[in-house]
Amino acid sequence: MAEAGYSEPMNNIGKIIELVDRHAIAEGATETPIEGLQLFRQSHHVERLPGVYDPSICVIVQGQKRAYLDGTTHIYDSEQYLCCTLPIPAEAEVIEASPEKPLLGLLLSLENRVMFETVLEMAALDRDSTSKAEVVPGLTVAKWDEDFAAELQRLLELLDDPVALNILGKGRLKELMFIILRGEAGGAFFQAL
Repeated sequence: MAEAGYSEPMNNIGKIIELVDRHAIAEGATETPIEGLQLFRQSHHVERLPGVYDPSICVIVQGQKRAYLDGTTHIYDSEQYLCCTLPIPAEAEVIEASPEKPLLGLLLSLENRVMFETVLEMAALDRDSTSKAEVVPGLTVAKWDEDFAAELQRLLELLDDPVALNILGKGRLKELMFIILRGEAGGAFFQAL
């Protein structure tokens, strides 16, 4: 049972799924007005295929994917998200998707100014986080937590309000990146600098 004042990440997942489902308007990737953010929908399983992962955060909100790198399998879904800190050749497959319940998610590029500057600022200001860096740069997964789910929802809510998006968009991107850097995958970003 959750303590008073504490909300499980899954409390946010319903709203996050609804936002992605509504804005991921077609099969495949959908561009958004938020810099570096794409939403995606996949209604069928996709066999294991090679590709190159660019520096990004990949979040699955419904369904499940697997990525394979150097003999390691990374599973990501609504409980853990994938972080790629360097361009990496890897293989991936969609293992849970159907027309009735499609794979839904988002891809947030780290090759934009707001995200890159946030990593540099954290590295300069938070020596405790950077000194605890034990994760090897490349591909890693990190668990969703309350703060990650809340910030992700706040960012996606901007898609419904163009005025708020123009005023708050960069700040919300920065807040989400801050939460990611303070989480399990933060060390991989600092080591990749």
